[in-house]
Amino acid sequence: ATEVGDWVLAIGNPFGLEWSVTTGIISAKGRLLGEGPYDNFMQTDASINPGNSGGPLVNLKGEVVGINTAIIPTGQGLGFAIPVNMFKDIYEYLKKGKVVRGWLGVVVQPLDERLAKSFGLKGTEGALIADVVEGDPADRAGIKAGDIVVEVNGKIITDHRELTTMIGKMAPGDVAKLTIIREGKRKSINVKLGERKEESLASRPSKGKGESPVVVESLTPQEKSALGINSGVKVVSIDKNSNAYAAGLREGDVIVWINRNEVTKPEVFYKTYNAISKGQVVALKIISQYGSRFIAFDKN
Repeated sequence: ATEVGDWVLAIGNPFGLEWSVTTGIISAKGRLLGEGPYDNFMQTDASINPGNSGGPLVNLKGEVVGINTAIIPTGQGLGFAIPVNMFKDIYEYLKKGKVVRGWLGVVVQPLDERLAKSFGLKGTEGALIADVVEGDPADRAGIKAGDIVVEVNGKIITDHRELTTMIGKMAPGDVAKLTIIREGKRKSINVKLGERKEESLASRPSKGKGESPVVVESLTPQEKSALGINSGVKVVSIDKNSNAYAAGLREGDVIVWINRNEVTKPEVFYKTYNAISKGQVVALKIISQYGSRFIAFDKN
């Protein structure tokens, strides 16, 4: 396996200069460049310039370890290559002209310590299911928002990106055996995968506010219909000095759960929030411009 510090050579045609060879080391692995859910680039300080893309990155044994892909033009020694094992995974699909990936139909997010605590977990390993797409494979198999996926086909899932990568390596029609934790109990669920789709996500004080730093109001039937939900409340103002704001809650976000309790109206949100002791964890499931996700914070 290629490791950080290994010497490598980048071969290509930078600016049309054929068969140029530059040398450097592997600077880092697993870099995220915002190129999608399967981001996983090796970083190298071997000089890569326009025209190198598609050329091989080889080790000193002459083995191809990556495919030169991108640079950060405002920096120096910042080249990126797709690991060769990722290429191997999709090679047969590429020969057919289209890469087809397995699809669960979920929105996932990482677990931090507070979220893990709110779900009764001791560690932060696993992928938290923030939302399930109605009618998609996970929904049909019984996966629910709030489930934590800890294994796929017997392999331990350390974070949400690993779940996405493992499912993406499987083909539509394959059956993925998921081990989940739900309400503190382990459970196995088999999911027959579908085919991955194009990604798409979709100040008036209320009664009972009490000491809540968050002011919410009811959703209109039209808003519920547009979001595909039956309940929830909208944040209309928030104290910017609060832990809720620091955790990422913003005006316009929709709160659908608080500490695993469904929020049907503002009074329910305030009653539940006000009953939580100061310093205890508050976990919210929200819908924002970034999609569905969970956030957690200590109550002020």
